[in-house]
Parts: sequence; structure tokens; C-alpha cells
Amino acid sequence: MKGVSRVEQIPIQVHMTTEINDDENRHERIVVKANGTLVEKNETVYIRYTEEVAEMGEVRNTIKVKDDEVMIIRQGAIAMKQRFKSGKQTESIYKSRYGAMEMKADTEAVAYTWYNQEKVRKLVFSYLLQLQGEDVGHYLVTLKIKEDL
Repeated sequence: MKGVSRVEQIPIQVHMTTEINDDENRHERIVVKANGTLVEKNETVYIRYTEEVAEMGEVRNTIKVKDDEVMIIRQGAIAMKQRFKSGKQTESIYKSRYGAMEMKADTEAVAYTWYNQEKVRKLVFSYLLQLQGEDVGHYLVTLKIKEDL
């Protein structure tokens, strides 16, 4: 077809670690490892992968990264579309089989780095989370994305 450009989907390995600290000094660490794809289009990076959430089911994730902003789109057993932008508070709705909850995130920082020689990318962002108006904790999310050569 004339005039249609194809965007390369790069196979990747995703290693995501979420560290959660709450006001009562409790610490939780969640690790997700998955295979997925990465696409770069118009100065935006799209990371896509599927995970199996315990006792809930399959969740398809898209992480959109541009400058100091991250958008997480989850579809399936969990549904949400949450924006994280450095220094901003953002709102969304988190939906699961247990119902819908209002979600607010006060994003502290977003950092995205690409180590071209090693074909590795790293996304780190941190935020304070509220669900239904209640403080849930401080979240530090680290994504290591390795091109599957």
C-alpha cells in the first residue's frame, strides 16, 4: 500500500518491580516478569505486555512514555487508565470484579533512560496513591525493558 508506514514492534522482556511503603512502616514488593513488545512512534514509546493477576485473571497492559509523563492503560480483569506526570496530581477510576474506586496519584518523578548499546531501557516513577480518598502509600515503580535479540 502506498503512503502507509509500518511501525516496527520490537520483542522485549519486561521486569517490573513495584515497592510500596505505607504510613505504618509496612513494605510490600511486587515483581512482574513478562514478554511483550515495544513500539516507538512520534517520540512516544509504547510498551505492551500481558500479565496474569492472582485470583483475578489476565490483564493486558500498555505503558505509554513521552518526556516526563507515563500513561498506564490496563484492560481485562483490571481496567484503568492512569496518567503520571512529574509534579502533578492526576485522577482516574480503577475497576475490578470488586467494583470501581476513585484513584488519585501525586507523581513525584518520572525518569526514562535508554542504554542503546545494551538494548536496555529503564523507566522509574514514584508517586503517592489515594484510593477512595484514603492514603494508600508511596509507590516506586521500576521497569527494566530488554530487547529480545
